[in-house]
Amino acid sequence: AQDVEHAHGSGLCRFTGYLTVTVDEPDELSEACAQAEAGAALVGIELRRMYGAQDTGFAMTLPVGLGLPAKRL
Repeated sequence: AQDVEHAHGSGLCRFTGYLTVTVDEPDELSEACAQAEAGAALVGIELRRMYGAQDTGFAMTLPVGLGLPAKRL
């Protein structure tokens, strides 16, 4: 399929994006991750979990110029 698309003028491109999944309760995390992975798979995006590097990944997903919101009570 890539060869046909390339013949029609399409090119290959690699990029890196970061996705953060947040939940209110720890037991909701696996379902939220599964939903994100399923949605990404539908459009051909491969997600890889950042085991052991969550702090770096989370920092990469903060909006530019904004910090963490104040803790809600």
